[in-house]
Amino acid sequence: MTNGMLDYDSLLQVFRPRLIANQAAYDATVAQINQLIDKGNLTVDEQDLLTLLGTLVMAYEDEYYPDAQFELRGVALLRTMMTEAGLTEDDLLPVFKTKAAVIAALDEEQPLYAEQANRLAAFFDLPSTLFVELSEVNPQVTV
Repeated sequence: MTNGMLDYDSLLQVFRPRLIANQAAYDATVAQINQLIDKGNLTVDEQDLLTLLGTLVMAYEDEYYPDAQFELRGVALLRTMMTEAGLTEDDLLPVFKTKAAVIAALDEEQPLYAEQANRLAAFFDLPSTLFVELSEVNPQVTV
């Protein structure tokens, strides 16, 4: 541990990743992903853990949601869902709270954060991890 930051081994002691075999393990892993994303300014070790957890979640989704088409993620998925449902930016105000936040997300000026991903998941009845693009975590901007 340096400067209050945990190294990879210490991070693994806090949350021990395992293959996801049930909904409870899936939910716990998604919660850990959300904590990391919401933390912002991730260290290299935290980014590595985030990637590992994302890989475990994707493997679970592939196994337990085999018929779902999860090729689209993040904003691309959001845009597609909006088009298919005939939704406008105003329809997403319950998720994003302000029209400016909706526009910023759709224009990819900022990433979708865990709270937004959870709200989108409830709104569209999909797993929240589909709305988070792990490769594009940008903790600098908040809504």
